[in-house]
Amino acid sequence: MNPPAKKPRGIQDPTSTPAVAAPPTPVMAPPTRDPLPPRAKCVTNPGAPDKPAARRTSEEVTAAQRRQAELEAELIELDAKRIAAVAKLRVERLLADAEEDKNVVRCLSDLQDSDAEGAEGMLSLDLREDSKLICPE
Repeated sequence: MNPPAKKPRGIQDPTSTPAVAAPPTPVMAPPTRDPLPPRAKCVTNPGAPDKPAARRTSEEVTAAQRRQAELEAELIELDAKRIAAVAKLRVERLLADAEEDKNVVRCLSDLQDSDAEGAEGMLSLDLREDSKLICPE
C-alpha cells in the first residue's frame, strides 16, 4: 500500500499572488589574512654560524673613539649654551618682575609724583573717605 499523500500547508489558492520578497543584501567577505603567524624559530640565515666574525682594525677603533669624543664635546658645549640661555631668560624675567613691582599702583600715594604732570593728575582724582581703606598710612 502506498502511504497517504501529505496535505499541502498554507494557502494554495492559485489566484493569489505570492508576496514579493526583498532582494537579498550582498554580504561583504572579510579581508583575507595570513593562515599562519610568522615562525619565531625559523632560521633566517642558515650560514651565519659558519661566517667569520667581523673584526675592526685599530684605525677603525681609534676613528670611532675620536667620533665619540667629538660628540661628547658637542653635547657639553650645547648644554653650556642651554644653561647660559636659561640664565639670561631668568635674569630678564627677574628684571621685568622688578620693573612691574616698581610701577604697580597699590594705593593712591603711589600715584603722587614730584613733577607737575603728576600734580595735575592728582587734582582730577576723586579723593574720597574710602581711599583710606585702600591705602592706610
